[in-house]
Amino acid sequence: MDPKESALTVIENLNNAKYATVWIKMTQEVKKNLSPEKLEQIWKSIVTQCGEYQSSEVISHDEKKLNGKEQNLVFNIVLCKIIFKNKSMQARISFNGNKIAGLFFTDDFPVGAQYKLPEYVNRQTLAAEKIIIGKGSEWQLPGEIAYPKLKTENQKYPTVILVHGSGANDQDETIGPNKPFLDLTFGLTASGFAVIRYYKRTLMYNQKIAQTREDLTVQEEVIDDLINAIKFASTHKVVDTNNIIILGHSLGGYLLPRIYNNIIKAQEDVEENEDPFKLAKIRGLVLFAATARPLEDLVLEQFQYILGLKPSSKNDLILENLKKQVENVKNLDENSELKFSELPLSLPKKYWLDLDKYDPCAILEKILEKTNNELSVLVLQGGRDYQATEDDFNLWKQVISNFKNEKNILKFYEKLSHEFGEGEGKAVPEEYLTQHKSVHISVIQDIAEWINSIKN
Repeated sequence: MDPKESALTVIENLNNAKYATVWIKMTQEVKKNLSPEKLEQIWKSIVTQCGEYQSSEVISHDEKKLNGKEQNLVFNIVLCKIIFKNKSMQARISFNGNKIAGLFFTDDFPVGAQYKLPEYVNRQTLAAEKIIIGKGSEWQLPGEIAYPKLKTENQKYPTVILVHGSGANDQDETIGPNKPFLDLTFGLTASGFAVIRYYKRTLMYNQKIAQTREDLTVQEEVIDDLINAIKFASTHKVVDTNNIIILGHSLGGYLLPRIYNNIIKAQEDVEENEDPFKLAKIRGLVLFAATARPLEDLVLEQFQYILGLKPSSKNDLILENLKKQVENVKNLDENSELKFSELPLSLPKKYWLDLDKYDPCAILEKILEKTNNELSVLVLQGGRDYQATEDDFNLWKQVISNFKNEKNILKFYEKLSHEFGEGEGKAVPEEYLTQHKSVHISVIQDIAEWINSIKN
């Protein structure tokens, strides 16, 4: 059956209470985490929230192929709009062959708010290839390398590798009608650079990760795959391996100092001196709306901001519970016995312990001391951002000010958001889901100018 028809059939079966029929069609990994009873609970919860089911339609269909040790790794990802009496939802249904490999429900955004190509896009000057990050491993990830169309056969370009923020993200870091990583790709390739982006592990292998969720840390969520991306880049024909730039957004930026140290350690562990990965040079780090404070403090601050937009007794209770969860993180140790529900974002104890005492600013300062101006840093921050704020920007600024390197640059954009789209007034979460805003051209220009200033 066509994947689009299969996706609509899944929704129809859920509406007709055929939960076992849907469950039987799932992969073994998904079955371990979703029972027919759990499916019934999820669907009835959605109906209670949204009203009686009306209809469904396909929004998009995307095919991702992973060729490695495992067989039949062809994922068809179908995004559907489900219309209920009171509101609509979206369902992202992934198929591996005729089996359901993923099923996720999210809020819908208005049909009129759709992604649009930025004005700075020139498709005629861009070439792109589908790629696999970590090819042959158990965590293969589909992605893309984009670059200017070759002027000469052996042309190589400074290459930017994009690192996601928190959450299960696709290669474009899609949120509502916005695709900031795709915007960056268009803008930076038009400026003469190559860009690598890829699906995040927590999106492609959500159900597999759920089986061992208690062992999850940022090493598995972010860092290991970024190292695989650099290994890929080090052997690609268009990549100037002497000029690799890593751009980390939000959580990705928060982790950049640790990521950099992990890369250096991984390179040192390679015995062969002429190994392409060992020789690859990280020339710069872009802290793209990067947080700098403890993650649990930021989670609390963000919820206080969001729930404070619509004060209510219910929101007060949510905040009180979150404060207790944050306090649990502060007091956490190896002997603590806490459920996922007793910690922020339902992340496991190991995740929080792994970040205990992590100080990105202190680590970055040591890195800059050691590299002696061979590594440069660009810090970019939006003034309308409530996820990473001016407080974080100022912490990075304190580090940068300790070094006399004119190639360490800080840029603050008063009217830009966490996704670097332009807006007015107080930022609200719905803005990301209901309004399309491209990454601002000034951000693209500033990144391009900085890369040209630091490349060797």
